[in-house]
Amino acid sequence: MAEKARHAFGTLEGIDNALANNIIDAYDILFVKDANGKPYIGWIDKNGEKVVVQEDDEVVMVEGESLPESGIVGKIYVHGSDAYIWKDNAFVNLCKPTDVSELQTQVTELEEEVETKVDAETVQTMIAKYSESVIEVVEF
Repeated sequence: MAEKARHAFGTLEGIDNALANNIIDAYDILFVKDANGKPYIGWIDKNGEKVVVQEDDEVVMVEGESLPESGIVGKIYVHGSDAYIWKDNAFVNLCKPTDVSELQTQVTELEEEVETKVDAETVQTMIAKYSESVIEVVEF
């Protein structure tokens, strides 16, 4: 399984070659054009198989300096090297990296707080016990 999902840009015809050369792999998101310049979006599934959405109106290539003033829910807008969706009356950048450092700080503070109230061995036992029964991973 891939350690990181990437946003890959290229040509529809080049997907198989990119897979064979390990340039892309499972869970990568694809933004590609065919030989005529028509845009498509797709992904590599967990089994390493390519899936390309071939509906005409799902991906919109945005030309010019900026995004339009509004968008349509369910469409992906590709502008430059970024992809956007329209949500809550604004465009949301799908390629923007997420900074989790603030969350990591909060987790560390909570861990320290818990350990001062209960000994570390009890905390680890409780985490192990409840993480097995509370956390569920689903694939769709």
